[in-house]
Amino acid sequence: MINQSIRVFFMMAAACVAVQVLAEDCATAVWNSGTTPVSTTTTQVDSKGKTSISRTVQTMTDKYIQTENGQWHSVSISMKDLIDDRKSTKVTCRRIGSDTVNGVPTITYDVREENEDATVEGKIWTSRENRVLKFEGGAEGVRFTTMYDYAHVTPPADAMPLSSH
Repeated sequence: MINQSIRVFFMMAAACVAVQVLAEDCATAVWNSGTTPVSTTTTQVDSKGKTSISRTVQTMTDKYIQTENGQWHSVSISMKDLIDDRKSTKVTCRRIGSDTVNGVPTITYDVREENEDATVEGKIWTSRENRVLKFEGGAEGVRFTTMYDYAHVTPPADAMPLSSH
């Protein structure tokens, strides 16, 4: 279960740091979100309807992942490494409207990411500050919603190290 959760987290991270074939505003938002420390909360529903909630914290140098059992794990992977790993990812983006997330006005986009491992399709909500505030998508029978928090980025003290990327 930990490996599947980590794989999904890295796929979601890829959707938020890849910056190739995007509409200009979307590219700026995705880029800013991929280079800014962030905490996320993800609700995912698997193909059998089981719901789980997990959290991540990405600092400039490390990623922390909380699995559904509540345990935090740390991975020594920087934001730069995540971006560098996604240079061959093809991302397309189409503006579809506006909305609000937690009372914040946003612009919404349909997004599609394709790489050698998977295709992720979804929708992102971006703020006036050009940051992704919300992502909804799916891949490999898993649907997920991720909420982004740039104000509360504190690495957990009790994280257990995993091997480096």
